[in-house]
Amino acid sequence: MIYSHSFRLDDVSASEHFGITLARTLDKTVPVRVYFEGSIGSGKTTIIRALLRELGVKGPIKSPTFSLLEPYICKEFLIHHFDLYRLSSPEELEYLGWRDSFAQAGLCCVEWASRAGNYLPLPDMQITLSSIEPDGRLLAASAYTSAGEKWLKAIESA
Repeated sequence: MIYSHSFRLDDVSASEHFGITLARTLDKTVPVRVYFEGSIGSGKTTIIRALLRELGVKGPIKSPTFSLLEPYICKEFLIHHFDLYRLSSPEELEYLGWRDSFAQAGLCCVEWASRAGNYLPLPDMQITLSSIEPDGRLLAASAYTSAGEKWLKAIESA
């Protein structure tokens, strides 16, 4: 880990705002991988949905809980949204063509990345969400690459 920072998200609106901030601070000139961890209902998809909307994705944005992967094309680049919650074994990633997805996409968002074992490369940024009383979330962001560190520092400054 290169760099980390925590953010308090007091409600759903704050989670959506964080997703918007992710989009606005994203360097769209380099491929980026961001992994999301947290219990069911912790806000992973809420943040990703706001991120995708802000990047210009039109139409419905559904959680890929059953399909495991939803690709999106926005005006600037290709985005792949993975949800690995239902992954039975890390080997199933090969059937998803994850290597091609990671090679093509400008942005890969992966929920439940820990279920992939060691199959996935190191993320640029890992976001872990945990609940705090009464309705808030604590978001811990860790950068693992220089691109992730640059992104996380831009988020802090926004």
